[in-house]
Amino acid sequence: VLIMAEHNRGKSTTALRLALAGFPLLCDSMIFLPPDSEELQLLGFPVGQVKLRQDMIAEFPRVQPFLEAESVRGEKKYSLDLRSLDASLVEDRAAFPSTADLCLLDRGDGVSSRLEAVSPEMVMDAIMLNSLFYDTEDVWCRNLQGIQRLLDRAHCYRLVIGSDPAGIVETVAALWAGPRE
Repeated sequence: VLIMAEHNRGKSTTALRLALAGFPLLCDSMIFLPPDSEELQLLGFPVGQVKLRQDMIAEFPRVQPFLEAESVRGEKKYSLDLRSLDASLVEDRAAFPSTADLCLLDRGDGVSSRLEAVSPEMVMDAIMLNSLFYDTEDVWCRNLQGIQRLLDRAHCYRLVIGSDPAGIVETVAALWAGPRE
């Protein structure tokens, strides 16, 4: 599952909830798609790291002793290396999925969470807004080929998260367990 959203939308909190529920975390920041790989390969950076805003720390008492303060874009955040808590929570090798679930994350205003199917074009628009590595036209075209390879093998959703943490985990677990379109 790849989760995308703008800054401060709940990606890290959701990723940490999922990791603590048994979904191994590759990373909470950047996914790299090697452009020259024929198969779908996902690499993360930094591996096993999660950053939380100060207002979210109270929701995770289990990780509080492992948090380290740092400045991120002029904001104080708290970094956690999940390996220091439990190495089994981290996927520290490249992933080679045959398919992927790409989720655009939105905060809902209710208690429950839900998934809504969206088009690959909507996901591509979100990817373009969050892509950082524009170098030259040749590099950008290679990057777009890797992204398109991912989209060609992906199921695309909007994950609307509610205020119930268990419901967020249940919604993603149902996504993994459910039939594919």
